[in-house]
Amino acid sequence: MDSDSGGADGSGAGGGGWDSEATRKIREQIRAYTSAEINRLMREALQQQQPAVPRPIQHRGVVHRDHVAAHQRLFDDYFAEQPRFGDNFFRRRFMMHRDLFMHIVNALERRYKYFRFREDASGRPSHSPI
Repeated sequence: MDSDSGGADGSGAGGGGWDSEATRKIREQIRAYTSAEINRLMREALQQQQPAVPRPIQHRGVVHRDHVAAHQRLFDDYFAEQPRFGDNFFRRRFMMHRDLFMHIVNALERRYKYFRFREDASGRPSHSPI
């Protein structure tokens, strides 16, 4: 019995080493083939799947606003030397005196870059501080 078990595991005499080497090579080839086959099947399955986004992507609409003209109207209405609306209208709309409003606007411009007049990403003038 000892001789049978010694020859079966490849450690016995008489070509047992060749058997284990051949078996190892066969196992490696089977493993490589099955890995390649599994990869191929996975690629096919992924290609047959639905797209990640099943519906078309809807982009937001762009509303073109004329910031320069809006600033000019606001300036002409309330901040020009001869404003269209007087101090009483200004106080009703902004609930403060014009001097206080301008003091706050100037302080914000000095302190925060966000409140300064600048251009947007497309090169057009953005919002004005007032």
